[in-house]
Amino acid sequence: MNALILQVAVEDWAQANGNRYPRHLSDLNQNQRSVYDLLPNGQMLVNAYNPQLTTVKDGWGDWPGGVGYASSQGKDGTLSYTIQACGLSFYYDGLVAILYSPNWPFRTQPAQIPIPHISDPEIPTLKNALVLRAAVERWAKENRGSYPAKLHSTNALGHTVIDLFPGGTLLQNAFSGNRSEPRDGRPLASGQIGYHGIAGFPPATSYRVEAYWGEGIFWSYDSWRAAPAGS
Repeated sequence: MNALILQVAVEDWAQANGNRYPRHLSDLNQNQRSVYDLLPNGQMLVNAYNPQLTTVKDGWGDWPGGVGYASSQGKDGTLSYTIQACGLSFYYDGLVAILYSPNWPFRTQPAQIPIPHISDPEIPTLKNALVLRAAVERWAKENRGSYPAKLHSTNALGHTVIDLFPGGTLLQNAFSGNRSEPRDGRPLASGQIGYHGIAGFPPATSYRVEAYWGEGIFWSYDSWRAAPAGS
């Protein structure tokens, strides 16, 4: 999840830099912002194994819960990147995902999950969907693995999904500018994020997250299908 959020931030960064990727996460784009600035609420990400540690750095993510960014320059001078996410084992066999830039020149690795070039304001809308998905997973961890039926449902610790967002507040709709996201049910307008709690799948409730822009849903994630990146 952290690797996907980082990848969206990198694509966001490149959008304001002539579609050129950063060599380092601290590099500034044409808007004088780094990739770190473009993470949710301009913050580092929380390590899944130790909430006190931040998880994003240049180089391999070779520690438990680590996420790393590595750029590679091609013969034509253009930069591509890989993002590595590490599980509990911090050696190579502990990698749980390797994400590639759309222009990555090698396409033989089985773990690749390239994200397509996406344009502003689809980027902040997708970022909101990923933040929602992360909050739902955190909610379930506090609730013995059972997902919420509704966004206002409380878990075993008394938290709602909104409580687990950065700052505990609603997310900003990229189209309207209002802090109105997400909502229960199917999203129907640009910038909206929808959540469906679906009973009947193990654990007690599964869920779907959908992001809407333009004329319809452009990204969705179904928990029971275990899709690694959504579709």
